[in-house]
Amino acid sequence: NSNRLIECQELFRGSIDHTAIYPREIIKECLNRNASALVVAHNHPGGNPLPSPNDEAITQELIQALQWVNIALLDHCIVAKHGFFSFADAGLLEITSNESNY
Repeated sequence: NSNRLIECQELFRGSIDHTAIYPREIIKECLNRNASALVVAHNHPGGNPLPSPNDEAITQELIQALQWVNIALLDHCIVAKHGFFSFADAGLLEITSNESNY
């Protein structure tokens, strides 16, 4: 596994304070490209790169959903005017519950 970039693609577009994320669509795109891992990224237009509770929740939901198809989430990055946040660097890519919603 070389973790080489297969494709960079915008999947969702949001407003100033909200974006709807659908793990099913992310998984579909990964499977269509035969990807074994992915990195997701989004911006915080307000300038603060720290993850919101919603960012943390969708990351956990995505990790759990990806497990079912053996795809690893390598990182979830947040880019903002005042910096950058990496869930991987912060050690936040572990599953926080043994239960899955799927």
